[in-house]
Amino acid sequence: MNSQNLIPVFNGKISHFETLLCDARKLHEFLQVSTRFNDWISRRIEEYGFVENQDFLVTQNLVTKNSGRGGNRKAVLEYHITLDMAKELAMVERNEQGRAARRYFIECEKKLHESLIAQSPLPTLPKKRRTSK
Repeated sequence: MNSQNLIPVFNGKISHFETLLCDARKLHEFLQVSTRFNDWISRRIEEYGFVENQDFLVTQNLVTKNSGRGGNRKAVLEYHITLDMAKELAMVERNEQGRAARRYFIECEKKLHESLIAQSPLPTLPKKRRTSK
């Protein structure tokens, strides 16, 4: 599988723990879900019991749309979700895009684990001391 950033994955913190996250809007777009994003994400969170600050983070961005004088400002909720949540969301879509996304996230996790192991090799056991009799 070609894992060329199907859905961008980035480092983040949830409950003071470093983890890999992705943007739920990007996942929604990749999965080609026909339901409006806000409806889709809120239904999935409720239906599958995802927990804020454990499975996802919510941030609010102000977006300005040009509609004449001054433009309109609107608050947009952004969801950064863990790869475990992303994999589950991909699986429940039950389409080829969902399977591809799930495999992609699994590959991202494998690469992370490989890089962590390469950075900090396993500790070695101390040498046994000889005891005199």
